[in-house]
Amino acid sequence: MKVRFLLAALAVVLASCKHPLRIVGQGDIFELNEGVRGCTLEEFQAQATRCTENDVVGDYNVIYDARPRPGWRFVSWNGACGDVPPGQCALNLPASFPAFWDETFPGIPTPPLVATFGLAGAVAQDQTYFAAVFGADDFDPFSALLRADLFVDGSYSYEAVLESSTFIESFGSGMYEREDDGLLSVAGEDTDFSAGGVATLEFDLVALVDLDGSDNEVSVAYLTPTRTSASNAILSGEYFCGFLDTDPASSFTQATLNGDGTGTFDVLESTSGLTGGGPLTYAVTSEGSVILNIAGFRLVGGIADDGNVITLTRTEAIGQGSGMCIKASTDQSIATMVGEYYGASASSSTASTSILELEVFAEGSAAFSVLVDSFGGGPTPLDETPFAVVENGRISSGFEQGMVSSDGRIAFLLVSRPDSQPEFTVYIRKSD
Repeated sequence: MKVRFLLAALAVVLASCKHPLRIVGQGDIFELNEGVRGCTLEEFQAQATRCTENDVVGDYNVIYDARPRPGWRFVSWNGACGDVPPGQCALNLPASFPAFWDETFPGIPTPPLVATFGLAGAVAQDQTYFAAVFGADDFDPFSALLRADLFVDGSYSYEAVLESSTFIESFGSGMYEREDDGLLSVAGEDTDFSAGGVATLEFDLVALVDLDGSDNEVSVAYLTPTRTSASNAILSGEYFCGFLDTDPASSFTQATLNGDGTGTFDVLESTSGLTGGGPLTYAVTSEGSVILNIAGFRLVGGIADDGNVITLTRTEAIGQGSGMCIKASTDQSIATMVGEYYGASASSSTASTSILELEVFAEGSAAFSVLVDSFGGGPTPLDETPFAVVENGRISSGFEQGMVSSDGRIAFLLVSRPDSQPEFTVYIRKSD
């Protein structure tokens, strides 16, 4: 009996299982207890046994720490982890567990522990968006509502949902990277990144800009995240909207949305000189796409900032365009916007796109400059103009008007004065 008992006890002590460690992206896994276990990026790439096997004998009490490489950030663990600070994974298993696993699943590793790292300038997790697109191919306008995916590895891809008859299938995939201050760099089939848009720190609004005019095609795409349980109720209150279309014309409109799919609108100013108003209807899908019927136009788009921002595009055969609505707020002033912004801009009259910089000053002025445009120009010297923000968030400058969100993160400006050259710009505050 003693011999049998000793043999059984020895079997428990020597029983083992394998707990592989895997890495997605670029980073390392370190053990904080004794530093014996772990898996560096180089070891994982070489398929070292301390990564592929990671033998566990006896008690398994460890804390793993995920450490990203430069330019990367920790995203998540895939595996059972105890309650420890973010980036760490605690495992506390008695010796009986390796013995049980070894006896029940001989020779089979336990599910691996996976540390996922994403690019520092990428979304925190894979995210699907609605993309409201407007552009021109050799002055022939096109538009679409696309489904776009941004991935933690810095790649993106598009898939058409609804497009105009003139839409061209040039939207595919590529790479993106958000700089610290919000400027978005993009790359296509090659790996050469160039300025290509702007994104909020939270990636809840992304503007991608095609600035390469060498193929006679340019475009803007305004991205908003998909949702799971949106409804008409998410859009309720007073909004101000800017819209650019292919007449070419632009209009600045006040709209009241009732939260039930109905509302009213009033065109305050347009480059064509048209004004007036009336009823409108809208519908919001559970995923957060929007259909807005206003003044005989059918606009589609998405929702950002919990219903405070609506992106729009027009995909009808008789006209295309793009726009944005921002919900009115209270107690706004020039102080809401003091600071620096990047802007994604489009002009329907010149079939051009650009990325702008805007700096707003407390004394009531602002300076604009072109960072880069589809004509190959930029940067340009700052052009200063009067600038004002009123209580509900409406903006007026020396030649534009627009709207700013209540927190000052997102704004749009529109050239809408009669007989002016229409231009529409979405601004996102720099985040450094």
